[in-house]
Amino acid sequence: MERNRKAGRRGGPHTALSARERCGAVVPGASPAHRHPGDSCEREYSETDLAKLSIAPGAKLEDWVSPDSDTGTNKGEITVGENCVEVGIGAGKKNVFRDNVERIPGSMFADDVHGDTLPHLPTVLTGFLDEWPAYASRETGKSWTLQDLAARTAGRKVSLDGGPSFARMSMCAGSVSLAEYERYSEKESGKDSAPLYVFDPSILGPRSTFCDDGSLVRDAFDTPACFSRDAAAAVCDEKFRPLPPKWLLVGAVRSGTSIHDHPTTVAWNALLVGCKLWCCFPPDVDESALLLNFDGNSSEHEGEDFDLSALEWFCRAGSSDGEDPGGRRHLHKGAKVIIQRPGEVVFLPIGWFHVVLNVTASTALSMSLTLRRDLPSVLPLFLEAEREFALWGRPNRDFDRQEAESGS
Repeated sequence: MERNRKAGRRGGPHTALSARERCGAVVPGASPAHRHPGDSCEREYSETDLAKLSIAPGAKLEDWVSPDSDTGTNKGEITVGENCVEVGIGAGKKNVFRDNVERIPGSMFADDVHGDTLPHLPTVLTGFLDEWPAYASRETGKSWTLQDLAARTAGRKVSLDGGPSFARMSMCAGSVSLAEYERYSEKESGKDSAPLYVFDPSILGPRSTFCDDGSLVRDAFDTPACFSRDAAAAVCDEKFRPLPPKWLLVGAVRSGTSIHDHPTTVAWNALLVGCKLWCCFPPDVDESALLLNFDGNSSEHEGEDFDLSALEWFCRAGSSDGEDPGGRRHLHKGAKVIIQRPGEVVFLPIGWFHVVLNVTASTALSMSLTLRRDLPSVLPLFLEAEREFALWGRPNRDFDRQEAESGS
């Protein structure tokens, strides 16, 4: 099944405990407090602090902070231009990433309900979001900026992802309200080496509503016809999908998604607010283009974590325009670089590795499905990965074979 493979990931998933189970927190009213062993007095902890402790129980809060946050270095500083993004790598130097991906009107695929004619390369599709209330509304209080979403969802909790490498085995292990994430984004995320990222499926559920007017969240967006038929859903029981198909993504600047792929699905990402930097690699790319601190000497790197945060990955990747200010590397020549703007949909074919950085605060919807054209390569992966699915699917395959043999 789809595992959204993360390149070079080490270790196992953390166990998610409640905030009280995690740290014996004392919570007087709305102000959580926590005493570390050796603390002389209780410390006041925010919702985000408790989420971090739940996500990475073996780490201290100080471990999340960037060592460069108070040094005046330009590492991690981001500048967005018309067709490029510059990422500071320290000592006044920077990597430059230039967009090299085609834009295609989404209307070209209006009649293709199975997505058979969608490109086989990462592509930006335009026009799909023009009529979406989630994108078209600029009215304060109705838009999908973080500020408006925080007000419209009251205290509803959303799941978190992102963070440093030690935190990224725990998707959905921590949660905060969007109001708390707004506070974190404005006051704390700039100090973290890899900021947390809202990555939540439940808020897009069929019965989820906004608290201000009771409207359904799902009425604010639509699914383009070319993404409307999930072929895997037609042949697989829903329980064999390990991850939800729809996610709300709300990211502070410098947050992002580390390098990974979707081995059984295509993905489409609709940007409502902000700007994202993508770097995509074909399924057969050499691992050295993905694991930027790996040189092939397995004994030398035994036990090292190669799951770099999105920000650190772009700091190490090298420029896409041939410049190499760090004297270390050039971006892989087969890389597809996308600077995604509001209203654009990034389409990612099956198996393409990608890393995504929020170069400004952003809001997006990310959705995945299996296209009919990809079933011949996807079904063997289902059968290999899930013994239960193989047993569940056997009667259907036997029936199909009997039909074929009988000529019916």
